[in-house]
Amino acid sequence: MPFVLFPLTVATPVAAVWLIPDQTNEAARKLAADGVELDYGIEPVSFGPVADTVIGVVACAVVVICLALLASGTARRTIASAWWGVALSILAVGFFGGFCWRVWTAGGIGANIGAGFMVLMSPFCIGLGLLPGIVGAVFIRRARNQRLSSAAAPETAP
Repeated sequence: MPFVLFPLTVATPVAAVWLIPDQTNEAARKLAADGVELDYGIEPVSFGPVADTVIGVVACAVVVICLALLASGTARRTIASAWWGVALSILAVGFFGGFCWRVWTAGGIGANIGAGFMVLMSPFCIGLGLLPGIVGAVFIRRARNQRLSSAAAPETAP
């Protein structure tokens, strides 16, 4: 099961960056069109429109495939349903990371208030996003310990 979550961890923020549009406001866009250079918290990265689209579509496909594999394993009862908590945490934190990237790379004139707000809210949002994964990990660990203790217990004859 963890092997399905590794690609999900990488693909989720990339898919979020592709799905969330540029956060530069209209006033800044008009100034940029007039030749004013915009300020960035982090300079945006682009591989060109075609490559950006291909990377975004592949990342979205990886997310969907990973979730489909998780759903299939849960339906066949080969994967504990507690893994959904871990996957939900990966999705929440990955999406938040992609959103933060879009806010940090938004062009503006002067200070980027949104980037400062993201810095202040990141510990709370990441902590809240990790809660389902922590709960899922506790359930997975308990189930594993129960299996190990029942396998190690000697059977008694009646």
